[in-house]
Amino acid sequence: MDFSSRVMAIGGAIGTGKTFLQALRILFKATHIVPCPDGVRRSSFIIVRKRYGDLEQSVVPAFEKIAGAAFDLSGRKSPLYGKIYFKDKLGKVECDLWLYAFETVADAQKIRSLAFTDGAIIEAQELDSGIIIKEVFKRLGRYPAPANADELDDFENNPMIAYQLPNGQVARGKQLTLDFNYTNSTHWLKKYLVDDNKANAVGVRRRTLYEQPPTHIWMPGSRLDGSIQGVEGRYHGEEGVFMRNPEALHYIKHNGWSYWEDILLESMGDDALIQQDILASWGDYINGKPVYPKFSRTRHVALQELKYIPGRPVYVGVDNGFNNAWIFAQQDHSGRVLIIDEIVNVGADAKSIKAALKDDVNPYLNLHLPLHTVIFVADQAFWNGEGGEGRKQIEVLTNEGLTVEKSPFKFTTPMRDVVDTAIASDQLLVSPRCNRFIDAMVGGFHYPLIRSTGSFSEEPNQNSEHSHPANAGEFVISRLIKATPKRKASGPRKKKEYSYV
Repeated sequence: MDFSSRVMAIGGAIGTGKTFLQALRILFKATHIVPCPDGVRRSSFIIVRKRYGDLEQSVVPAFEKIAGAAFDLSGRKSPLYGKIYFKDKLGKVECDLWLYAFETVADAQKIRSLAFTDGAIIEAQELDSGIIIKEVFKRLGRYPAPANADELDDFENNPMIAYQLPNGQVARGKQLTLDFNYTNSTHWLKKYLVDDNKANAVGVRRRTLYEQPPTHIWMPGSRLDGSIQGVEGRYHGEEGVFMRNPEALHYIKHNGWSYWEDILLESMGDDALIQQDILASWGDYINGKPVYPKFSRTRHVALQELKYIPGRPVYVGVDNGFNNAWIFAQQDHSGRVLIIDEIVNVGADAKSIKAALKDDVNPYLNLHLPLHTVIFVADQAFWNGEGGEGRKQIEVLTNEGLTVEKSPFKFTTPMRDVVDTAIASDQLLVSPRCNRFIDAMVGGFHYPLIRSTGSFSEEPNQNSEHSHPANAGEFVISRLIKATPKRKASGPRKKKEYSYV
C-alpha cells in the first residue's frame, strides 16, 4: 500500500509472488486514480522486462487472472499492448498497459517521446543497466495531463496523478515499482538500491526497499529432529540444516514447502544460487568456508538504522593500507557491541590513509560525532607500517590529533575467538547501512578452498575486498568485548596463529 515512494522495490526469494503483486498494484491504481473531468478514471502504465517471451508467460497471465474479462491483449510485440476497461460503482475505468522488452540500454530509446502515468519493472536484476530504470522513470507522471493546466495555482504535482486511497488519504505523484531477485554484491542493482541509496538530512531514502523473508534459514552444524524441519545439506563448506522459516508462511502456502525444498536440493553445491534464490540475500559466490558462519542477517542486522548513543565513547576499528576500512562502534548499556557505520575505501575506491582522513573520516567526525569521545583501534602492525612521506602510518593518525589504541591482540586466532563468541551469544548488532561489513561477515570473508587437497586454507583470503571491513570490525569488536581466559591446552596445538604483518 505504499503509493507515495517515487521508487519502490520489492525483493524476495524465487517464487514469492512479486510479479502478481505488481499486477495487483497496477489494477488498484487504475481503479483509484482521480477521475478526469468527464468522470472516467484514465491511466497508462509501462511494464518492462528483459524479454517479450517472459512478459507473455508471466505478466500477461497475471493480468488475465486479476482482471478477467476486463483485460484484453490486442497489440503483439514491440510493444505488447493491453487494456483494462470496465464500469463499476466507481465509474468508468480505462487503463492502457504497454509491455516493453528492453534487452539493451539502446532499446529504452523506444519510449523517448511517450507519456505514462506510472511504471513497473519486472525482474529488475535481469536488465543490463540502471540507465534503463532512469529512462523509464523520466516518462512517468505525464498522463493524463490536466486539461486546465494554464489555470492551476499549484505547480508542485500533476493534479491528475493522484490516488484516492480507501482510508481517505490521497497519494500524489508518479511512482516506479521494481521487483527483483537478489544478486551478487557487485551487481549494478545492489549498488542502485543499497550502496548509492543514501538517506537525506531527515533520514529518508530516495528509494524504498521492501523484502520478503527468506524461505529457509541456514543453521550450520544442526541436524533434523523433532524441533527442526527443513533440509539437511552442505553450504559454504559446512554441514547443517536449511530450516523452514515460519515468517514465510504467507507465500509458502501457495506452492507448499516441497516446491522450494526441491529447488534447494537441486541447487545443492551451488552456494550462489542457494544464497540468492532461497536465503534471499545479497552476496558473492563463495568458494570457501566463512570465517564467521554463525553470523546471520536475520539475527545480527538491525531492522532499522542504529543511532549513536549520546554520552558514550565511539570506537573506530581501522584496517590500514591503500585499501582501508573504518568501522564505527559503540557498546550499549547491556554490553552489546553496536556496529553503527562504516567507511570503506577498497578496490576502485582505494586511497591512502592520509587521503581517507582528509576526504572521509575527518568530515564524518565533524558532522556526526562532534560531541563524542572517539578512539581509534588499529592493528599492532600499524605501528610499524609506512604511511608515505617517511612516516609510520600511526603518525598519520596521531598528527591529526586523533586518539589511537593498539588492538588488544597480536595474533588473529584469539581475536577471532572473541568475535565468534560475541556473534554466537548475540552480543553484536549491526546497522543495515553497513553493507560492506555485512557482506564480509556473511561469507565474503572466508577460508579459500584448496582445490588440490579438497580442504580449506587455515588462513582467510586477505586479498579480497571483504577482508578490509572484516579486519577493521575484528579490531573494534575484540577491543570492546574482553576475552575470557582459557585453560592452557595439554596436548599439541592444532591451529596455527597468524599475524596480519
